[in-house]
Amino acid sequence: MPQKLTSPVYVVEDNIDTDQIIPAQYLTLIPTIPDVYEKLGSYAMIGLPNDLYPIEFIKKGTSKTDYKIIIAGKNFGCGSSREHAPISLGAAGVDVIVAESYARIFFRNSVATGELYPYEARERLIDGVKTGDVATVDFDNDTIEINGKLHQLKPMGDVRPVIEAGGLFNYARQSGLLSSSVSMKISVITATLNRKEFVGAAIESVLAQNYPDFEHWIIDGGSTDGTLEILKQYPHLKVLSEPDRGVYDAWNKGIERASGELVSILNSDDVYAPGAFLSCVNLVATSPSVPVVSGGCQIIRIGRNGNEVEMHRYQNPRHYRLSMRNATVGLPIINSRFFRRSLFDKLGRFNLAYTVASDREFLIRASLAGVTDVCTPKIFYRYLWHAGSLTMNAGNRTMLRGLEDGLEIIRETRLSGMVAAADERTLARWQRELLATMVLLHTVMRDRNKAFAVAKKALATDPQWLFTFLRCGAFAIGRRVRTEF
Repeated sequence: MPQKLTSPVYVVEDNIDTDQIIPAQYLTLIPTIPDVYEKLGSYAMIGLPNDLYPIEFIKKGTSKTDYKIIIAGKNFGCGSSREHAPISLGAAGVDVIVAESYARIFFRNSVATGELYPYEARERLIDGVKTGDVATVDFDNDTIEINGKLHQLKPMGDVRPVIEAGGLFNYARQSGLLSSSVSMKISVITATLNRKEFVGAAIESVLAQNYPDFEHWIIDGGSTDGTLEILKQYPHLKVLSEPDRGVYDAWNKGIERASGELVSILNSDDVYAPGAFLSCVNLVATSPSVPVVSGGCQIIRIGRNGNEVEMHRYQNPRHYRLSMRNATVGLPIINSRFFRRSLFDKLGRFNLAYTVASDREFLIRASLAGVTDVCTPKIFYRYLWHAGSLTMNAGNRTMLRGLEDGLEIIRETRLSGMVAAADERTLARWQRELLATMVLLHTVMRDRNKAFAVAKKALATDPQWLFTFLRCGAFAIGRRVRTEF
């Protein structure tokens, strides 16, 4: 890296969000393809309003900016957590941003990708600087000189060598952090059917891990919407496209073909969080006998204005550590876990008898078998809440089927003879929740006779059910409010 960088600056105000840096319609571009990376850069800052920013950041007919330094106000990079934002700026030729403050996720993505240097100013610079002024950044002394005046910048500290190495994984390899785990191959399995709108982002989130030893299996159920054409743009993928019996059948096909020591399941409409693979393999390296690694997750949705809204964040391992409780009334989050491939040989595959809740049944099976995990509060996975999400927004009939699956799983688990007293109490609580949700769902579906029949039987069998019903009803109302705003 040069000790100094001199360039004209581009000045932006406070609260420049990621949709202004790179609008959502360009997120389908695949930055790991060199030509597309250059094209992505040509759209950097295109979302800035022309009336406030009459000087173009990138001149028409070119793909690079004249401004290698951006001077910004407060909260630069706010909005969604898209990695495309720092990548597009780096592709456009930006080397340094000097901002009064950053949105945390933008700062983290800038470091993780190694695309640019995000300096923080010790004072407000934008009021005394205009676009086109020439500045010199001194990396060794952490200063910026503009119009003959020297300003001190906050040192980047430990993140600077990460950026200089070209991103998080390059740094981990160069510094020896992966020396004990670099040979641990990860097999990612993605089931898909007509998901052209989302699958590219899912694939990119795997590539963005910059992990040296992985394979990505796409088990496609026979897509006809252009999904297969998108998959062809990624030559590293291993693709099987044929009719299947649903998502769990697809997962089983992927497991059969997986050659990695670790297996992870990525939905076609979700993404991994930055650094998930590195955190996972480091945990395995410190606990080599562990069969499961579990991390936190986020649930996000795209708001009415195209902004990203975080609906939930789960980072307390107590709530998702592998156990009977968390597999039933807690957080099963199958996607935020990495499994030893050998575990599927020990426990078997996903049970196709359960078309909606087989992931819960697998985790229950693991819990009964005494399988333990090592947990981290680090976010591994990001679920996208959208109208077509089978995980977050299933239709009423699918939800009803899932409730029926749950009740059948409880019955079969009890018949196994492996249920301890504490687990039985957990199953009883789960059963109350399933029946309460079933009553609410039948009511929403305007089948009041069934709702009444289920409620009457549940109350007669377990008087505690009424309190569970009231609690679930209040939760459902709160959830509806959150999804509306």
